[in-house]
Amino acid sequence: FLGGNLQNFVEGFEQISLPSVLVSTAADRLGFSYLSSVSTDDTAAASRAVEYLIQMGHRNIGVIGGNRLDTNSISYLRYLGCQRTFERYGIPFPEEQRYQKARFSYEDGYHAMERLLQSSPDITAVFAMSDVMAIGACRYLLDRNIRIPQDISVMGFDGIELAQYYNPKLATIEQSKSKMAERGVSILIDCIENQSAAVHELADFCLREGESVRRVEGAFTACGTAEGE
Repeated sequence: FLGGNLQNFVEGFEQISLPSVLVSTAADRLGFSYLSSVSTDDTAAASRAVEYLIQMGHRNIGVIGGNRLDTNSISYLRYLGCQRTFERYGIPFPEEQRYQKARFSYEDGYHAMERLLQSSPDITAVFAMSDVMAIGACRYLLDRNIRIPQDISVMGFDGIELAQYYNPKLATIEQSKSKMAERGVSILIDCIENQSAAVHELADFCLREGESVRRVEGAFTACGTAEGE
């Protein structure tokens, strides 16, 4: 299975008795003995994305993502990472002004960027919880002659191929897609052939800097103190 929301499994997976693997979303908290998973630590990865923007000097940061209140979604996990990082660095994050809900699509990223600038015109950076939303957001900015990254920096999540060829090249969190696929198949075969218990693994992620984020004055160091203080 592929997917970012566990609700479908909560509602119906008990009817399935065959070994299965969910790739891209952790299923350990569901407790199904036949359902394994291989995923990214979404909370830690989103935390790293926001931390990068903060370390590049940004304080007024907007976030575009899915339903942050749905505890079964990856948007909830990624939002936790954002929230914890803002708190760790002591940076206020007024949700009503700086968080815009969107589907994971180019079009929704485009319109979410429009709403975000209306509610919080002082932002200098945006973290979108997927590359497709980030690219949609970039398109809106470019359509309004807002330069990236000179006026607003943009950070994505996923590491899709298009992000490397977009102009500017998108800064993003790159998931280990090949490793997740390989481990997913390996775990599934092992569960089928050896009746092994469910396995839940986390794959590595990395930050790819790209060209869509710039450093601004007063960047934080690793310990959270502004340079030059």
